[in-house]
Amino acid sequence: MKKVLISILLIFAILVGGVFIWYLGENKIMSKSERAEVTALVENFGSKMKDVSLSSPKNIIISEMKSAYSPFISKSLMDSWEQDPSEIIGRLTSSPWPEKIEIDSIEKLNKYKIDVKGEIVYVASGSGKLVETGKTPIELTIRKVPQTKEFQIDRIRYGEYSSPYYNKYRKELLYTLKEAFPNMNFIGKNRHPYVVESFDFTANGTPQTIAIVDMACGGASTEYYTVCKLEGKALKVVNFKDKNGKITHLFFNEGDSIKHTSRLKFINDGKGNFILYHIEILRNDAGEVTSIAVDAYKWNNSENLFEYSKEFSEKIRETSEKQLMPKTVYISSLKYSSIKTKFSAIESVFVYGKEVAFSCGSGKLVPNLPGSANTNHIVVYNTETGKVEYSQEISKNWMRIDKVQMNDNWILFRAVLDKAGCKTTCFAINRKTGKITNLLKNYSGFRANDILLQDSYAAIILEGIESGNTEGITKLIRINLNNDKGQKYLENASGTFRASKLWELENDCAALSASEVKNGDVKQYVYLYSFTGRSSDIVDIPKHIETYVIPPDEDINKIIYLYENGQIVIAPLRKPDDFEEIGLKVFNFISYDTVASKDYIAVKLDNGDIFIFNRKIKERTVIKGIEGKINLNGDELTIVKRPENTSDSIIFVDLKENGF
Repeated sequence: MKKVLISILLIFAILVGGVFIWYLGENKIMSKSERAEVTALVENFGSKMKDVSLSSPKNIIISEMKSAYSPFISKSLMDSWEQDPSEIIGRLTSSPWPEKIEIDSIEKLNKYKIDVKGEIVYVASGSGKLVETGKTPIELTIRKVPQTKEFQIDRIRYGEYSSPYYNKYRKELLYTLKEAFPNMNFIGKNRHPYVVESFDFTANGTPQTIAIVDMACGGASTEYYTVCKLEGKALKVVNFKDKNGKITHLFFNEGDSIKHTSRLKFINDGKGNFILYHIEILRNDAGEVTSIAVDAYKWNNSENLFEYSKEFSEKIRETSEKQLMPKTVYISSLKYSSIKTKFSAIESVFVYGKEVAFSCGSGKLVPNLPGSANTNHIVVYNTETGKVEYSQEISKNWMRIDKVQMNDNWILFRAVLDKAGCKTTCFAINRKTGKITNLLKNYSGFRANDILLQDSYAAIILEGIESGNTEGITKLIRINLNNDKGQKYLENASGTFRASKLWELENDCAALSASEVKNGDVKQYVYLYSFTGRSSDIVDIPKHIETYVIPPDEDINKIIYLYENGQIVIAPLRKPDDFEEIGLKVFNFISYDTVASKDYIAVKLDNGDIFIFNRKIKERTVIKGIEGKINLNGDELTIVKRPENTSDSIIFVDLKENGF
């Protein structure tokens, strides 16, 4: 009986083991149809590479990438390339160009993942036919979408065409790396090592070629690199002299995560110094950079190596810190004014020089409850004298006054007349006579979406239905406050057209943001109006820019928006992907949390801190110890404090006066 039981258990174990082995093998066995489908996917993708010109402006590159590659690549890869166009594969020069991908191997890693290795073939025109000029390695990760069973390219790694010597000597390169780093037995475990970037320079009359080499090892978010030098027709690992004077070979990590970024870079400072440096950037939970470490090595031509440079390490770190790490100040250390009123609630604030105009009233403002306070008063406060210059109740009835604006002669504001927020009108107050005028008495049935005060004119976006019509109409009108006469600048009767925001530009100009649904797709626009010349210009806004701010710049219009990797950036309005990072990474961003003037950008962060960017000198500062809704005009910043148990107040800060 005991022998029978042992035999049964043995047979059971063999069966289970066999099933397990069969299961593993089954998931890695590729059918002919799968191989054919993957082959076609890679080859068809390869045939489209020449259609993406990498020398074009970034927005054109992204547009061409989407058009050429959308049938072949996953959404995550497309999003990644859209965030960092420098990673996009395509045609760098008019000749030669990438013609196709030759597949070396196809390996099924599991049920949903396939690894393809091959080479990009570059060609040029010659004697009436295409001539092969070189190859560069490429590795593609193919994933099967469980829902559709379709294959998509999910990841691509490839070497630069500028390093053709890799292809001829790649086996020697692997041997060279293993010889230089004998304790790193995992070199080449992911693929063949390859050159990702090369640099040619001349030091003391001697031409040099330096190559950054992917060692083909690492994890999901980290890769390891070393540096080689072209000697004859072979790559040799470069010697480094470290900070202790020891000569050795070095390798470096590169990677990205939410809190950590590391990069290996090469720079020529234009003064005969050739610097290789490794930078590590750490961020906290709020996305703020907390520390930066840099190790820089300067090329020593006499010793034929890179030597550690304390000078350049500190210089690059200081420059990076200035760009990425704002200095921190506390509101208590600044010179500021605190504005309090007899009213419990403060709604809308506008700063004009040393004067602050705001709406206020009884009750308490509670987010998402627009009827929570009756802010039916307008107050003007002078921060220099510390006195109220003007105070007026606009209506005895319930009213929520917002979008307050002011200049020397006028106060302009919108008034929400019902607690549902549907009925609105606009008022102007003549500061010299005190006369209050309802600007929309002739526009019943229309709602004011936004308003803009410019000199003695009020520009207003209206949305509603005219008498006798059933279609919704959007209008942009401009009213002369001296005589109440209006002019129409835009009228669109499309039911899917929406205009939402006005920004003041210099020289009697304004920007209007709008969107429209066409053929099921949402199109975004910025209309640029010259009211003096009665002219307009329309600029398309890419779909990936969801919310944005237009600063009051002259001549060249700008746009401030959240890039998809969390960076707030500023760019030319007509080339939004040719951007400059302002040194801030956030996780949430909405336009009314970001305000701008000609000289500053201010951003309210998720943790309540206020980030200030000086646009002229590129200096960054974070103000701590204060939280509230912000407003910026010129050099003056206001913050509305809304404590739970006491009345609201306003903090007024002159940024220039405080050294920002």
